[in-house]
Amino acid sequence: MEAQRLGLEAHGSDINPVAVLITKALIEIPPKFANQPPVNPDSRKNSLTTKKWYGAQGLAEDVRYYGKWMRDEAFKRIGHLYPKVNLPQEYGGGEATVIAWLWARIVKCPNPACGAKMPLVRSFALSTKKGKEAWVEPIIDNSQKLPIVSFEVNTGKGKPPEGTVSRKGAVCVCCGTPVALDYIRTEGKAGQIDAQLMAIVAEGQRGRLYLSPNNEHQEIAATAQPEWKPETDLPEQALGFRIQNYGIKKHADLFTAPQLLALATLSNLVTEVREKYLLMLLLLE
Repeated sequence: MEAQRLGLEAHGSDINPVAVLITKALIEIPPKFANQPPVNPDSRKNSLTTKKWYGAQGLAEDVRYYGKWMRDEAFKRIGHLYPKVNLPQEYGGGEATVIAWLWARIVKCPNPACGAKMPLVRSFALSTKKGKEAWVEPIIDNSQKLPIVSFEVNTGKGKPPEGTVSRKGAVCVCCGTPVALDYIRTEGKAGQIDAQLMAIVAEGQRGRLYLSPNNEHQEIAATAQPEWKPETDLPEQALGFRIQNYGIKKHADLFTAPQLLALATLSNLVTEVREKYLLMLLLLE
């Protein structure tokens, strides 16, 4: 970036593809559009023909325009899967936009006297920032034949419970039975690991709000049906990447159905927005 600032030619390389992508976006792509006007129709319509565009201003204008188009178009297609959430009175009431769903992997407890769907959670803490503490409290319902675990979000002063899984193994929150990782891996390979909504993250006026899950959001998430998913194989072995031991063999297995649908939708929109951009270029020639 310093070489670019000085007007020098720069060369670089990196093993990490993420670093390469970020660097290309910072120092390789913007100079190609330096001092060029935007091509989107709104900017062309509202700008005077004599207006000068400096540096990456024109490119930034196009990124904002077409990024907004992608966001709005994505909401038209899959917005029904992301309903607003009702805020409790301590948050001022009203509705808020959901920005994340937090899920917990669950597996059947091997204790025959229990058999609950126990959550596999490394940490129940949601926010440790002073004055904005939030955590998930697992609630055990023993009134059924098999204990049922639900989740409740608490805020303010208090201490979150210990996580239920670590490198040494797991523990059932219902009966306290220690569970070996080998058992969880075996269940995963048999397709017996599921997911349960643990918390809802909403957008507040002063930051994130953490809310308890509800049946409406869990049921809506279950209706997501991606038309396409990446059925490519994960590597058999990779440094620090051992989820294959839990039966996760495909790239698609890394995501929930709503995540797959959102990723596929955005991927399709990238292709569509490119076509819109090229069409505008042709019209301007």
